[in-house]
Amino acid sequence: MLMALLALGAIVAGASQTFYFRTLTIDNSRLDAMFGDVQFRKAPGLRRFLGEVRKQLHGSARVAVLEPSNRWWGGYEYVFSRSQYELADSELIALVDGDDSWHPERVAQADFVIAWHLHPTITGFATVWANEDGSLQRKAVP
Repeated sequence: MLMALLALGAIVAGASQTFYFRTLTIDNSRLDAMFGDVQFRKAPGLRRFLGEVRKQLHGSARVAVLEPSNRWWGGYEYVFSRSQYELADSELIALVDGDDSWHPERVAQADFVIAWHLHPTITGFATVWANEDGSLQRKAVP
């Protein structure tokens, strides 16, 4: 019996990897910083921009998304899908469809317009906030 226990102990000791024990002590804040921007790799600054937009929105709103390419697979889908995640409290309005058709009339449905890498002048909207990454515009109250 003693030999069986010693053999089992030797098998367990030989099979264990220190990696499994090290995973219990990983610094998650460093991992968050390292992997947080991975999904934004194709659009540097987008995460920071959407974070600032989220601070300005203060909750749910209807938000139209502008992006310079105005082509769904040319960049609009990338910015729009990441905006949906970062601005989950808001209802996002796509101004471009999957077939690249442009729908500027949908801006009228929005309370806000976020413009990634743009600083447009939109009739009926006033700029609330802007930086080098883009701007946030709010529907003007008549």
